[in-house]
Amino acid sequence: MTVSLGGGHNVFNLTQAIRHAQLDIRLCSPSELTRLNCQAIGLQVDSLEAIDHIDLAFDGCDSVDYHYNALKSGGGIIYIKK
Repeated sequence: MTVSLGGGHNVFNLTQAIRHAQLDIRLCSPSELTRLNCQAIGLQVDSLEAIDHIDLAFDGCDSVDYHYNALKSGGGIIYIKK
């Protein structure tokens, strides 16, 4: 399974749990900081360019509109349809 990790403190907490659970998963992240933090605790994390599909992604959203679209900001707004 390929899991994408966003950025932020809660995602870092998740990476620590993944490390302790010793899960057989492939990790990737668009966040350079997340990749560096994961490497510091001994997890291999690929950039998105090295991945051809993602099975599960963890990241936050800044708000949700009236049509239940999750809105994410940071370098522009990307919306992800529910």
